[in-house]
Amino acid sequence: MRPESMAVLGLGAMGGSIAWQARRAGVARVIGYSPVPAHAVRALKAGAISEMEATPARAIRGVDLVVLAGRPSASAWLVRELRSRLPAAALMTDTASIMAPGARAAVAEGLADRFAG
Repeated sequence: MRPESMAVLGLGAMGGSIAWQARRAGVARVIGYSPVPAHAVRALKAGAISEMEATPARAIRGVDLVVLAGRPSASAWLVRELRSRLPAAALMTDTASIMAPGARAAVAEGLADRFAG
């Protein structure tokens, strides 16, 4: 199932590539957030994202899929931070090479059935 909308949190090499491929695959709404604003601006200008947001919480509003594309510690923090704001039917995943921190945080926050690590 292809999501109709997704948020990519972290728009460096990995997150930017995921956003770009999602747009190429036909995901109409790809919302991007980066703690480095220049990365988000570059992704928007390149067409990798359709919208950019200033905070992770704003980026995930109303999306079907959330991709955490940052360091493992950032992914774990974002899982905890966004747990109460995650749309009811949305799935969340991360790209960290070491999945344990994000996966542990997801289990601790009650998202084990909705987190694909």
